[in-house]
Amino acid sequence: MKKSNLIFLTAAMTLFFMTGCTSSAPAMGNAKGAGTSETTLSVTASEEMAASETASPDTSSADTIEAGTAGDGTGTDKDEQPESTAATTEVKKAEPFEPALDTGKSVELNIIGFYDNFPSLDTVYADFKEYYPNVSISYEKLDDYWNAVRDRLSSGQKVDIFMSVKSYSTTEQGIMSKSVNLADPQYGIDISALDSDVIKDNSADDNVLYRMPLYRKTEGLMVNDSLLIENGLSLPSNFVEFMHCCSVLKSKGYIPITGFIGNKNSSLVGTALAKSRIYVDAAHSSDPEGARKALNEASEGSAEEYLAPTLERLSQIIAAGYFDRDAAASIVDNYDSTILRFFEGDVGFMCGNTMTMSGTAKRESRSEAFKADPFKYTFIAAPLSDYGSPMCIESSDGFSVFNGAENLDYAIEFIRFFCTAKELNRSAEAKGLISTAADMLGNRQFPDLDFSDKSMTVTEAEFALDAGTE
Repeated sequence: MKKSNLIFLTAAMTLFFMTGCTSSAPAMGNAKGAGTSETTLSVTASEEMAASETASPDTSSADTIEAGTAGDGTGTDKDEQPESTAATTEVKKAEPFEPALDTGKSVELNIIGFYDNFPSLDTVYADFKEYYPNVSISYEKLDDYWNAVRDRLSSGQKVDIFMSVKSYSTTEQGIMSKSVNLADPQYGIDISALDSDVIKDNSADDNVLYRMPLYRKTEGLMVNDSLLIENGLSLPSNFVEFMHCCSVLKSKGYIPITGFIGNKNSSLVGTALAKSRIYVDAAHSSDPEGARKALNEASEGSAEEYLAPTLERLSQIIAAGYFDRDAAASIVDNYDSTILRFFEGDVGFMCGNTMTMSGTAKRESRSEAFKADPFKYTFIAAPLSDYGSPMCIESSDGFSVFNGAENLDYAIEFIRFFCTAKELNRSAEAKGLISTAADMLGNRQFPDLDFSDKSMTVTEAEFALDAGTE
């Protein structure tokens, strides 16, 4: 049995914070003895979706809604190896969109997904209607999407486009066999509008792409910027500055760091503080392939060399009392509860990810503490390095076209329209996330994430651990 390595790393980091371990870099054999390395789970579409649903708000009903009338249920609501990141991708000038089909025909496109509401879809649909005024879009959120999407695709009823996760375009053969290859030249979709790393993250073949990723995500920290300023501090850019901020905040009676610990399979704390540093260190080591192999084995000390620097930093944080486990105990999920606890205003750094951050704007009005005493906040990559803030970025939710769709030509036309820098950026901005476009038109959503420092970034596509199999 091969271990599920991504989950294993999360489990190890979570155990670290749950137990308050302060020894430096415990051997992986010890972690195994603690019961964390022998998990039989694998990173499948169901787990990708669970993470996305947990981190995407309001996923409770199965009502059908018309795009253009959906409520703001998702809240308004940086990656790095030197040669291939968003910061270095050569972007060609976009050509104006020219409709390829009958613009007067009345068509209803049916889209199914796992978001409860989809205002970012509304944004793109409103633009699409300028070209196709008689095309309507009906969006339906399905409960138990992992199983329901298979049933819907098998029946072929009321589905033209469906929401997809990365494994739908890489390992899930049953789903891939029912998906249109968006890279096929006959469809005229300019996939070069997508960042090259996004494409690589979703396909091993440049000529095959079964889904159009909509957003990119990374882990890090939500920061109470006002609290830092009030205490004579600024955003930390390295580990020394980070620890200084934590020291000052603790001395003033504030909580330096906390977050959703959860369990061994779901934790923002472990990934927010540890994953990016581990990935960046390994990817930029003298032997990246050896590092990948060691982390994939993830047992009997094989990965210790690559985990030790990060675990040492976590040990220092815990030993100094900067991570508040009592506060973490009151946080019950990695989205709504995390955001509302952050809005209490007494936490300097809240572990999270960009999906968590995307839901903050909507929840400002739901927090009595925030309404009474609002503050400025931002999002940064965790500064666990002496030289900067390591960051690992991966693609998130996307759209696939059902190859048996009743309105296949118009479904493909909608994706052709969507797969442009303008619309990808507008959708990401409406969702509050990082765009998948090669030309991101600036980083307005997350101004304090630095895409330019190549030594501090890696993409999931450039350095990905095996998902693991049973």
